Order: sequence, then structure tokens, then C-alpha cells
Amino acid sequence: MDRLEALREELLSKGSADVQVLGMDLSLPDAAERMRELLPADIDFLINCAGFGDYHSFAESDPARIAAMIAVNITAVTELTRIVMPGMIARGVGRILNVASTAAFRPGPGGAAYAATKAYVLSFSEALALETAGTGVTVTTLCPGPTDTEFLAAAGMTAQPRRRKLAAAAHVARIGVNAAVAGARVIVPGSTNKVVATLSRLAPAIMAALGSRRNELRTLEFCGLPLLTGRMNEIASWIAARATASLGAPVIAAHVNVFNYYLLLHQHAGAFEAVRGHYQCLFDGVGMKIGALLAGHGLLPDLNGTDLFPLVMQRIADAAAPVFFLGATPTVLTGAIAQVRRRYPRLRIAGSHDGYFTEAEWPAVAAAVHKSGASLLLVSMGSAMQTDFLVRHRGDFGVNLVWNVGGLFDFVSGAKPRAPRWIRAARLEWLYRLACEPRRMWIRTCIAAPWFCYRILRDSYFARRGRHDPAFRRAHTIC
Repeated sequence: MDRLEALREELLSKGSADVQVLGMDLSLPDAAERMRELLPADIDFLINCAGFGDYHSFAESDPARIAAMIAVNITAVTELTRIVMPGMIARGVGRILNVASTAAFRPGPGGAAYAATKAYVLSFSEALALETAGTGVTVTTLCPGPTDTEFLAAAGMTAQPRRRKLAAAAHVARIGVNAAVAGARVIVPGSTNKVVATLSRLAPAIMAALGSRRNELRTLEFCGLPLLTGRMNEIASWIAARATASLGAPVIAAHVNVFNYYLLLHQHAGAFEAVRGHYQCLFDGVGMKIGALLAGHGLLPDLNGTDLFPLVMQRIADAAAPVFFLGATPTVLTGAIAQVRRRYPRLRIAGSHDGYFTEAEWPAVAAAVHKSGASLLLVSMGSAMQTDFLVRHRGDFGVNLVWNVGGLFDFVSGAKPRAPRWIRAARLEWLYRLACEPRRMWIRTCIAAPWFCYRILRDSYFARRGRHDPAFRRAHTIC
């Protein structure tokens, strides 16, 4: 109330004729009736902007808070509108501005109930706008995106990353009031928000999939493999935590992209079952992202090893956990270690060994890793040899985590250049690699990727009809 009183004084100082402050908890069952008694009968402009959110998994949310949110976001809006609208229509003049959200167009995890309440406000208001056409009364719905208010903190979203600048509250309010005065039906501030809202109406199935984006750390059963997905920082923290905590047999973490998956099914007998049974796979690559979207899992964040590596190394250096480098040619390995030492001077490098050794030397290499006292083993070797070697000697390394980093050493050492930053930002590094190494990359780009999308669509087709494609059953695919 103190803040409302301060706002009242500010408005009066700017020339407002009369400002009254009525304090009311709109989540109470009798709130609307009490407001009916307090409100004047000749209201010409109603703004329903009270509301709050709750950013938690629905199964873990507080039932009382959900009930209060429904009362404020839905019941209060409905009843207050019902109180003032008949008088407006009788007088032939009136403006109602109901505040919804872009969440009304894009339901998403963590805000299931909140998005549903705002979808109600949007649907309710649009219907009223049609009912009041020609009466002199208009109903406008304001659907703002993320705005610089206390809403995020109240909803428990303070830890969420802000990918773009929040809109100023005063700017959004001005847009809403001006739209209501003009009699607009729906107003969505911000060009990006407008695009999202428009696409959601034109292609609801696609936007629903995009809206179901799951950024939190979780394991997804996709294409028969346990794939870990989440934000880069969360995955980096997970890798560092696994590398610094002794939990028995080491975890083998490996990036799985479309080409890796193609090789597991076509070239390496038994490799698929070995990976499924012993690995924690990391969701990686644009192809996997597209496949997951086609299979109805939403637009998931992919975990590019080259982007993930610096985040992990910084955490490992801070934890003073020793690292063993295994793989690549001697020259590339030496170059990679030199670059890592330069960038992370506090990182403890326990030892290293190139990736060119025979099967007869496997026990000796495993013993060398164990003797080094490393907590984290970074591996960059050929796919077929690597899988057999890691699974067979998993318990001999003496480490907490084995992280298969693919061809990372080539990029860290500078032996292979990465794509320019703008190409990476556009998620087109695969195209850059194809242009640089057409002989090596054409199979994964021109054969593996189309094959993977075809398989996903075919298996989804059979699954919708209650049966599975026998040709795909051997991969135990669950899409």
C-alpha cells in the first residue's frame, strides 16, 4: 500500500484530478464482491493488470500458489470485467484492457499453469471484443514479452538467463494504454514477440513444439540412447562434478551426433549396445536437434563439444582436478596441451598419450592413465577402436569420468580452424566444415543426415499406428 500511496501522490502532483487507492487481495474468494461495493458505478476505463506467475515443474509446484494464481489471473479478471462491462455498454462508451502475455501463444515447461491462465485471458478478451462490437465498448488484450518488473523474481525466474534486453515497463504500459484508447483487439509489443505470436497462430503445431523446449538438465531417451541435454553451463557443471566426485565405476560421456549414430548402426557390430549400456551420451549437433523436433521432443539445446570444452576446463582448473589427454597424433596432442596450458595456467595436466597404439598396448595405456592419478580422462580417438577400448578398460583407468571429445584436439591445437563466429551463431558450422573438408564431410552431410531424418519420420509414422518399423527395431528406437 505504501508504494501505491506514493504513486498516488506522484499522479496528483502531475495534475490528475482524483486518485483513489483501494488495497485488495484478489486471490481471496470474496475479492470481487468486495470490489463491487468499493468501485464507482461509472468506470469508463478498466485495466486488469494484476497477476503473477510460478516458474516450477507443475508436479513440484505449491498447490496453494497455483490456486491463488488462477484466482488472480483468471477469476478476478473475469469478475471485474463482468462488474464494469454492463454499465459501459449502457452508457455506450468504455475501454477494457486485459493484460495477458506472450506465454498465451507459447506454453512451455516450468510455466504450465501460468501460460494456461494467460491463454484464458487472451481467449476471453478476444471473444468479448467480438461481443461488444458496435456498442462503443472495446476490449483490448496486451500480450507483453519479458518486461523489466518484479514479475520474474516473484515467479522464481531469477536464475533464468536473459538472452535479450528486457522491455521497459513504462514503454509496455504506454503501448497497451494507447492501443486500448484506439480500440485495438490484440497488441503484442516488440518485433520478435510479434513474429512469435503470428507464427503460433499460423502454425500452432510447430510453435507448440518450439514452446515445449526443455532447457533444464535431463536425460532424454531418444533413438534408443540415453541422451543428456540442457544448457551449456549446466552440462559443464555436470561434467565437472562427475570428474571431481568418486562414485565407483567411471562414467563415459560421449557426444552423439547424426554421423556417430549412423556409424553405430551401420559399421560397428555391437557398438550400439555397448554405447547404450555403458555411456552417458550428450545430445549434439543440428541434425539431432532437427530429429528431436520432428519426433515431438521440442527444440532442444545441442551440446557442441568445442563450445563446451572451455566451460569445463575452467571449472576443472578451479577444482584443481588432474586431467589426462589421450588421442590424436603426437603433433596435434602436443599443440592442444600447449594451448590448454596457456589458456588455463592453473589446470593440472596429469599426463598424455597419443591415440596411435595397438590393441596389445591397451592394458599398458590404461595402466598409465591410472598411475597418473587423473580424475578426468579426455579421449580423442577413432570411433570403432575407441568404443571397444573404453568399454573394456572402463574400470582400469582409475578416473571419475571419461569424456570422449571427438576431434576436439584438432581444433584446440589450431590444426583445424573453426568457422567464423557469425557462421557458428547461425548454426551453419556443418556447412563450413563441408566446404573445408568435402571428401571427409560429404557422407555425414549428404547421406547420414537425410537418412536420420527419414528414419525419424518413418518410425514416427509407424508409432502413430501402434506398431514399429522392423528395420528400425534393432536400434530400440523410441522417438
